[in-house]
Amino acid sequence: MHGYSLNPVQSQKYGCSPKEPEETRSAMAGFFCEFALVFCLSRCDCPPCAGFFRSGGCPMQGVFDRAMDHVLAFEGGYVNDPQDPGGETIYGISRRHHPEAWQDGRPTQDQAKAIYLRDYWQGCRCSDLPAAVAVLVFDGAINQGQSRAVKCLQEALGVTVDGLIGPKTIAAANNCDAGKLARCVVVERAYHYGQLNKIFGRFGRGWMRRLIACYDLAISLI
Repeated sequence: MHGYSLNPVQSQKYGCSPKEPEETRSAMAGFFCEFALVFCLSRCDCPPCAGFFRSGGCPMQGVFDRAMDHVLAFEGGYVNDPQDPGGETIYGISRRHHPEAWQDGRPTQDQAKAIYLRDYWQGCRCSDLPAAVAVLVFDGAINQGQSRAVKCLQEALGVTVDGLIGPKTIAAANNCDAGKLARCVVVERAYHYGQLNKIFGRFGRGWMRRLIACYDLAISLI
């Protein structure tokens, strides 16, 4: 569909096979209608659109809110662990990566949410992805970096891995069983965590707890 299909070898490798075209025709039509609505609302700064998005009118606003609750459960509070690459952090917003947010002191939770929405949810085009996959990519972008989160998704799909989320990655994600794809993304994220040998011993258990909790959230959205 749309000139794109998963390679059968890739599908077998990850256990993520595309749906039959006839099964997806109406679903994809609905997706692109939703895509158009979310695209306009999430990128328009005019008061009506901005207010609609913030008030929960966006079809994916509820998913973002639940993903945000998950993130804050693991990122809440002030931390300044010398062994943490993120350095001084509150609500997951580090001084190193977001110095502008720390100019007037520690960022508030509302400021943190605004950064998460702009830089991570919208930055990874999560509203264009199936809800179960969106929360895993969003959480991965925060904890492992935007590029790495997108690469994990692309590895799971078997598409070109460049860390840039574009129409082919989005189309592939929406032409795949959401539950199977979510599982594949979890595997890729866990594999990347395991490569961080120098700090996995200190942070690995926490990362795994966070990943499993995110997977539980993802499955609840299917």
